[in-house]
Amino acid sequence: MIEGLIVIWALVLGCGLALWRRSPQRIPEALRSAGANAKMLAPRILLAMLGAAFYGTLLPEEQIVRWIGGESGWTGIVIAGAIGAVMPGGPIVSFPIAIAVAQAGAGVPQVVAFLTGWAAIAAHRTMTWDLVMLGGGFTRIRLLVSLPLPLIAGGLAWALQ
Repeated sequence: MIEGLIVIWALVLGCGLALWRRSPQRIPEALRSAGANAKMLAPRILLAMLGAAFYGTLLPEEQIVRWIGGESGWTGIVIAGAIGAVMPGGPIVSFPIAIAVAQAGAGVPQVVAFLTGWAAIAAHRTMTWDLVMLGGGFTRIRLLVSLPLPLIAGGLAWALQ
């Protein structure tokens, strides 16, 4: 967890330094933009984390462990990837759910498959964006190459444990 914070702080400081060197007069504009984003996102993130905590305590741990626990193997990876693929919503929904199922006993490969299914396939985004904006031919090709990704990611996570 600390590694992620270090990377984020390094990126923020690097971008801040680049802005200061290129156009220091735009720093107040950047700070106003950051403040506006914080006002919009902070309540959502707080509610998402609170929701994840409530959701996590409601989850039946024995069923989570049985279906997508660390010992569920490939079956759990397939199930988690499929659930992720049909999970509607953005990261404010999916990441708290991933946290909750991980705390309830889901295995790392299964959580990786869940998040990969959500990110790579996302049935709700496929229907509302890909199909509508890019057509059936493109959507078919994108789905064919995306469908194995949760399995590949889950399998790699399993191998790296």
